[in-house]
Amino acid sequence: MDRETFYKLGDDGVSEHIFEAALQMYERKRAALARPFYESMRKLAESDQENKPEKVFIDFTDGRKIMRAVVRVEDAVASEGQEANDALERVASLSFIDSHWTEHLRNLDEVKEGIGLRAYGQRDPLVEYKMEAYKLFAEMIETINQDVVSFIFCSGPLVDRQAQAPARRSQPRKLDPSKARTQHDSAQSSYGVGSAGNAAPGNDPTAKAAPVTAEDKVGRNDPCPCGSGKKYKHCHGK
Repeated sequence: MDRETFYKLGDDGVSEHIFEAALQMYERKRAALARPFYESMRKLAESDQENKPEKVFIDFTDGRKIMRAVVRVEDAVASEGQEANDALERVASLSFIDSHWTEHLRNLDEVKEGIGLRAYGQRDPLVEYKMEAYKLFAEMIETINQDVVSFIFCSGPLVDRQAQAPARRSQPRKLDPSKARTQHDSAQSSYGVGSAGNAAPGNDPTAKAAPVTAEDKVGRNDPCPCGSGKKYKHCHGK
């Protein structure tokens, strides 16, 4: 919306414009979800399966929360797929009402614990509790409305990719022996570690290292091993 149109419409006109745009988007979203769902439910109802399900479930998600809606196949066909949208709105409303009402009761308990202190300020605790409870209730209603509308507008059917993932994981990577042998034969054997200056191409890491024999240490006051008869510290140990 450009600046001229914004000031021309005024506050009420802008609000009405936004509401109409949101309503049109909401209707397009319902139509986009109902059309393919109706086709699939119609084929299911007209199929010759012996044990055809009477109900199906759809998982909806907005990227953060997942909700499951249960839809009767007969109702979905009769409403041309709109029953999926209605089921989504019902489960979203009930879910958010349940969670926020539980939180509201906990908030009331916290208010009740400390409301008696208002008497020290010459205030009636009962009147203060009613005012705080009404304020919390109004905030809860507003939060429920926002969460329900946000989830309905932003959510979509959850695509289950788990059925495809095991099929990809079950196929082990195949090794081409001829390619591996060619690369192995053409590569130069180098068992050194580090840079070129520290390389040790003659050291095979698979070869067993020769045992190291530790010689006895000669004490400083012991006779020198050279046979001079002097103490080691006065001979070769200087």
